[in-house]
Amino acid sequence: MDSLLPYEFEIIEQALAEDSLTILARGLCLEKVFAHLLKAFCVNSNLVIVVNATKEDIVCFKDYLRNEAVLPCSLTTETTNSVTERVKIYKSGGVLFVTSRILILDFLTNRIPSDYLNALFIYRAERLLLTHQEAFIARLYRQKNATGRICAFSEIPTAFMSAHGRADRVMRMCNLKRLNIWPRFRSSISSCFDACAPEVLENQTKLTPLMLKIQGNILELIKACCSELKRENPSMGQDEFSVENVLSYDFERQIRSMLDPVSFSVSRKSKQLLTDLKTLRNILINLLQRDCVSFYHFVNEIRKNEEVFASNTGWLFMKEADSLFLNAKQRIFGDENDSTRPMKLEENPKWQALKEIMKEVDSENDKLSESEKFRGRVFVGVRDYKTGELLRQYLYNGRKFMEDKWTNAQSEASSNCEDDDKQSEVGKLDVAATVDKRPSKRLVASGNQKLISDFIERESNEVMNIEILQMLSEEALVQRDEEPITVFHSYKSSHDLIRNLFKLCPRYVILYDPQVDFVRQIEVYAASVKTPVKVYFMVYKDSVEEQSFLISLQKEKIAFDKLMQEKSSMAAVDTSVTKRGKSSNDDPYDSSITRKGGGALVAEATDECPRVIVDMREFRSDLPPMLHQRGIDIEPVTLEVGDYLLSDDLCVERKSLSDLIGSLNSGRLYTQATAMSRLYKKPILLIEFDPSKPFNMSEKGKISQDVSSNDIQTRLVLLTVHFPALKVIWSEGAQQTANVFADLKHNRPQPDINKLPGIESAETSIFDVSFDQNFNFASRDLINKLPGLTSKSETLIFENFENFQHLADSTEAEIKEKTTRTDVASNIFEFMNHSHKSALLASKSKNDHRKPNHKFRPTKK
Repeated sequence: MDSLLPYEFEIIEQALAEDSLTILARGLCLEKVFAHLLKAFCVNSNLVIVVNATKEDIVCFKDYLRNEAVLPCSLTTETTNSVTERVKIYKSGGVLFVTSRILILDFLTNRIPSDYLNALFIYRAERLLLTHQEAFIARLYRQKNATGRICAFSEIPTAFMSAHGRADRVMRMCNLKRLNIWPRFRSSISSCFDACAPEVLENQTKLTPLMLKIQGNILELIKACCSELKRENPSMGQDEFSVENVLSYDFERQIRSMLDPVSFSVSRKSKQLLTDLKTLRNILINLLQRDCVSFYHFVNEIRKNEEVFASNTGWLFMKEADSLFLNAKQRIFGDENDSTRPMKLEENPKWQALKEIMKEVDSENDKLSESEKFRGRVFVGVRDYKTGELLRQYLYNGRKFMEDKWTNAQSEASSNCEDDDKQSEVGKLDVAATVDKRPSKRLVASGNQKLISDFIERESNEVMNIEILQMLSEEALVQRDEEPITVFHSYKSSHDLIRNLFKLCPRYVILYDPQVDFVRQIEVYAASVKTPVKVYFMVYKDSVEEQSFLISLQKEKIAFDKLMQEKSSMAAVDTSVTKRGKSSNDDPYDSSITRKGGGALVAEATDECPRVIVDMREFRSDLPPMLHQRGIDIEPVTLEVGDYLLSDDLCVERKSLSDLIGSLNSGRLYTQATAMSRLYKKPILLIEFDPSKPFNMSEKGKISQDVSSNDIQTRLVLLTVHFPALKVIWSEGAQQTANVFADLKHNRPQPDINKLPGIESAETSIFDVSFDQNFNFASRDLINKLPGLTSKSETLIFENFENFQHLADSTEAEIKEKTTRTDVASNIFEFMNHSHKSALLASKSKNDHRKPNHKFRPTKK
């Protein structure tokens, strides 16, 4: 990556001025700014920690730092480094990419030298809205280091616009003081791009009449599915189920985030409608991206699929669907269905436009000398790898590749029909490419032949310009081994896209598929290289492709407008002292005034900070950060039984709604309740839910008066019946759970890790702590099932009888004497000595003496 632009310097200066949240517009190369920021801190053995970065981000930043010959950076995860190794890495300094869960544990156990930690960087800050782990890390860091810098970065402004105050919430969670907003229309960015603006030629291509008809049919089907989805879910946001949102790039992510918390209460029809919408979106994408043969086989396979046919919500039976299939067929055969007539094999209009552009580029490159050929490189941006492969085949073979594809499909179908074992493969084509296996890198063409005239496949060991292939990523398709080369690159990886753009330094850039991110990246590239760049912007006029591009721009503008309004009304965040403890609306025990009820008890209890033992696996949830913020110390260990230990006899198993349903269905919760009831006097089942999202324990519209053991409600009731000591607490999220834990711990002794059962690190077994080593749990469970037995009688039985056989051989008088209960002794003695054989004979005799009740019908003469 080249040097920073003026506005990029300004972004770094504002981010480091004070603890801040920086939000950039998409495509402004946040990865470039962040990489230079890491480089600036890699001096004098500084210790910098980066959290919330993906694996792809980590690989990109590590490669950049390695190429810049700065201090080595290390990756710390759960599996690659032990505790001792991590401590050495922390002390050696550098840029560390650490997972949030490991970092929390290392902070709580004081393994990190916090005084030497210069900065904490939070990448992809939009994810902080879904979890509190990074906010917990920022709070722990600020408590241990008051001078270090905390900076959060994001390039997805639309993630902050779903509700007002989301940016303010992130800042308060991470103790950030300043909000930095960098939209594309900011004056410093606009002036920088305008100074070196590329030459842009817009190529608007019209869809063919058949493609227009198919597009209209699909939009009508999408509209019908959206209307049915709104009718099925009146309580959800109606704006989410609109045709405009379905056409947007992040529709699936929005729907998934909205339905994941309530997925168990969504009806089957609603789930199938969402599946149908996804199918229709795929059909729409394939219409614009694939050839007519692949598109026809794609929709034909959907129509013939028995599973899709049986489960669809009705769109397959609409007249628009029939018209869609008919028009897809006409794109191959024409208006007449006679197979003897020449096939039409309609080409996509963009193909011919791309061919004309490549001819124009070749004619301009012919004017360059041999030493300047590298200045005429071409970079083609496509939606995915398969589209690039398809364009290469068209430029090489023309329409002939579609004829070959149709012939191969027909021969494959006929051979499959003869073999019943291969019927599942009939009609299945790779709609994206004609090859099954994707090679790591492709290079075609040789000699002095033109790009359009010839493409010859070559093996990697025959490549003349091997350096080009080595520096490109897997998403790049190289056309030639000589200059000027042409590269087809997908939009899948933003890191690879901008990195390869700077490595190749192309003179011509073609946007075959319009995308907002790539448009901005081209502007950054043109402003950085300061050489003439010619851009061809290709788009289908009056199509969903154009509409999706405009919707993305509109959503981003609305998001930045909301962020600016929120910033103008945002209150200052006080981060001078990190506060821990109860809020103003807490319970009356919060007061330390002795005149207030309970104050004297609190005055005695405040000598020691309350402590909770937490299972290490629970640090993936938001409850440990909330407990720490509530003023409760956390001690992380690996628990065999339970998730939270509040005292020596109080154990809590936490379940979310989805986890609760899964545990009830699998029977895992029964096992967990059994273990807690054996080891602790007061086991608790905690169920957390979100009060803003309604839910029910049965499928919508399936409530019945019949009791079934398969129902969630029935299983939950049976659980409480089988375990009378198990208490069930429903909580409205992690914040309320922290308050409940504080109330439960009031005036209770702190848990002792050396005496508690269910801890893996204990020297003794989990069953050796509470009970004798030879204690028989099976006998205990069997005695619990005896009729009419109370808890007091159960204790007396364990104290006065050696084993189950001793109890069975005792007389009724002996049982009465030792249990002090006449009714209990009578029930136990009758249960032990009842003759089941005589009962069966009595029941059979009773059935034999029962008079038959036959009804005869008069016969007809």
